[in-house]
Amino acid sequence: MKKILISISCLICSNLIFGQITNPAPYCAAGFDNSATVHYINQVVLGTLNNNSGTTQWPSPHYVYYNNLVSPNIARNSSQTLTVSHDGSTSTHFIACWIDYNRNNVFEASEKIFQKYVLDATNIPNPIITNFVVPANASLGATRMRVMVMEDDNYTWIASNTSLIPCTADASGSFDWGETEDYNLTITSETTPPTTPSVNTGIVTVITNTTAAVAGNVTSDGGTTITARGICYATTPNPDISGTKVTATGTTGNFTANLTSLIASTLYHVRAFASNSVGTSYGADFTFTTTNVGINENETNKISIYPNPNNGKFAINIEKNNIVEIKIYSMIGSLILSQQINKANNEFDLSDNGKGMYFIQYTNPKSGKSWIEKLILK
Repeated sequence: MKKILISISCLICSNLIFGQITNPAPYCAAGFDNSATVHYINQVVLGTLNNNSGTTQWPSPHYVYYNNLVSPNIARNSSQTLTVSHDGSTSTHFIACWIDYNRNNVFEASEKIFQKYVLDATNIPNPIITNFVVPANASLGATRMRVMVMEDDNYTWIASNTSLIPCTADASGSFDWGETEDYNLTITSETTPPTTPSVNTGIVTVITNTTAAVAGNVTSDGGTTITARGICYATTPNPDISGTKVTATGTTGNFTANLTSLIASTLYHVRAFASNSVGTSYGADFTFTTTNVGINENETNKISIYPNPNNGKFAINIEKNNIVEIKIYSMIGSLILSQQINKANNEFDLSDNGKGMYFIQYTNPKSGKSWIEKLILK
């Protein structure tokens, strides 16, 4: 009797120690109804989680929730590596993983970390190694990850581009062959600010005394979920990033902005920055200076373009033969032409540059005053 009691006691201790459960609630059912050991998950590694579950399936219904293992922390915006080892069977089946980022107890299609379609022995990655970035808006706290290997006669054979679902119960019962393992994870805040972004290109298309159209290309290795943008700010009296600034809309990659309410004859910088919940990093920049537009300059010099619009061939006339510097820009800020003109009739041919809108910036070299006019090639 003592041996029996001791055995029962040890069994209870064992269950308390290992404590895995087969109830997925509040998540959907993920068991299988066929007892044949066709597919199984061998090992799952993510951060501090390293669970080797062996080369056999968990007993029917082949679902297990490892609720007692130490939960690994995955930080918002962090890059993670998930490794899943499996049986390596050559029969047609799926392997996939989901993380409930918004912690609503549902594995949604947008929360699928990876999906592999195993067709034959030529396309079986084993282990499957997947790199992913935790979304910046992932809900903080404890959540769940589901790893599944699955084959079903009514599902698997549809097509390789079928989107695998995380719930195995259908109208005819559970799916046929496979195994599902659930794990606890903890989503935490970022631990470091993003790395310093860089401005790859910077373009100022049009400048007046109070406005400018700017564009740029920005990169940051902080991850695809980190926003990189351009900030325009004045350097007078000091180049202080906390001073007056205008934010250009855009995401990592390209950004554009039409800046208004600027100050005439002022040096401005367009600087890249990347942000997460921990902080903000500022990168290199490019500069431009607003003009001191004197509308009377044009009236004094009596400059005119004709015809406008045109087919690329046009003339610029200066009535009083004053010296004027001209620069012609494309819509994306490329400098097409730069020269001084000082005669009554100046002919140009831009027909090789294509149709569209261009901008001519005139500058009086004596006064330094500038003004801009549109040029239309049709």
